[in-house]
Amino acid sequence: MKLVIHLLLLTISVGALATPGLVLNKGHRLVFEGRVLAIGPSPGYGSGGVQAYQLVKYHIKHLCEGDYDGAEIVVDHLLLNPDELKDLKIGDVACVGVTKSKDVNSRWNDGQLRYESDKIDAYYIALDTFIRNCRCRRPKSGLLPSGFDKSVDGLW
Repeated sequence: MKLVIHLLLLTISVGALATPGLVLNKGHRLVFEGRVLAIGPSPGYGSGGVQAYQLVKYHIKHLCEGDYDGAEIVVDHLLLNPDELKDLKIGDVACVGVTKSKDVNSRWNDGQLRYESDKIDAYYIALDTFIRNCRCRRPKSGLLPSGFDKSVDGLW
């Protein structure tokens, strides 16, 4: 029964992501390796009739796919249950895949990482998060890291 409920919530949540503002083309995807700087509070419920998000702020160490100008990013993690990010800790290095969107169906203002008065030009909605290093090593600046030797380390 739990499995049926979980699958139903997953179906509803994924379907709810298909909003006109959500763009899934390659130009709006971003995959990065980042260090967790802050984790906002959980809304206390998972997605169902309303999308539930938890915000996480990352310092971008490496870009694997896409372009992003800033050093830090706030990501909206869609929750199926309120404890979904309980294993994510400040200081963790995570590999995060996001989709850039102009809007979300239910904006989450947690009072720590985002306030009602904040103007948001783009939302970064997490598609995948893994608490591990990414396999890419493209530095944020686009330059080779110090000590990088193409003959030893290979090409990206």
